[in-house]
Amino acid sequence: MLQVTDTAAAVFRDILASEGVEGNAIRLTPQPAENGQTSISLQPVEGPGIEDASTEAKNVDVYVAPELAPALSDAVLDAEPLETGARFFVRDRA
Repeated sequence: MLQVTDTAAAVFRDILASEGVEGNAIRLTPQPAENGQTSISLQPVEGPGIEDASTEAKNVDVYVAPELAPALSDAVLDAEPLETGARFFVRDRA
């Protein structure tokens, strides 16, 4: 299943704190991108959707939409904090 780095988990906690969402969960869903590829959308949630895969990060539950789960099964989600927000990226496990 998807591995979430400590840096990405910290950014998720910041997102959840700023959104004022009950609980401590983020859901990853597919979103069509302009270049024809799929990007990943992050949504603060209170719990998983039907058939979501789940993984844990430091103090954050991460739910992955069923459409993304197969593609992210051997991936690592990391983040680079920026002045305004963060840049997330997915890489294969080494």
